[in-house]
Amino acid sequence: MPSCPIRGDECDTTHERRIHASRSHDTTLAGEPTECGNCGTNIRRPQHQLEEENAVFCSDECETEWHTKARRE
Repeated sequence: MPSCPIRGDECDTTHERRIHASRSHDTTLAGEPTECGNCGTNIRRPQHQLEEENAVFCSDECETEWHTKARRE
């Protein structure tokens, strides 16, 4: 039986565990953990995005800032 990684609450399914984390702890368990390519914030993204993209970002603002810095270099 899957359990909540935050408090250890038992859940019937992995899907229920994801819903619990979202509603009870305002977090997501979907996707793979990684870091924002600009600011280093811990984020989660689907595996296919990690394989397809050179860098992933936590927000549109971080992506824009990263591209702006890259153009200056």
